Amino acid sequence: MYLLIAVLLILGKYIPDALYDNGRKTLAGNIRWIYMIVVSMIVFAWFDFAYPEWLHSRVFDYWKLIVGFFLLWAALGDLTYNLCRKPQLPLFYLGTTKQPDIIIKKFLDWSRIPDEPFLFAFKLIFFIWGSLWLLIQNP
Repeated sequence: MYLLIAVLLILGKYIPDALYDNGRKTLAGNIRWIYMIVVSMIVFAWFDFAYPEWLHSRVFDYWKLIVGFFLLWAALGDLTYNLCRKPQLPLFYLGTTKQPDIIIKKFLDWSRIPDEPFLFAFKLIFFIWGSLWLLIQNP
């Protein structure tokens, strides 16, 4: 369940961004509106039913959920955007405006590691690691 929620949260952010950049602003706006409703329902349900007892009894498990989500986000976020955007960007495109892209680009230039194999391995490891942590935490 946690893996499904994480994937929906990640895809719900990047698909509308790509659609907006493609000129499909109304569709992107509608998806964002639905996305906000779903996120709000999840957050309110979490605070109403699970927060006090669950957080205090399983603090380490809570951090595994958060870290697993961010690992999955790092693996799928840019890939989803690059695949959905028209004109399509290279699958492992590193931009020039986001701070993580700038840091990774500087590291790759300094180390002379080829971009695509490194980013493929990086995203594959994060995808497996994040997915496993989210699957293990399944209630």
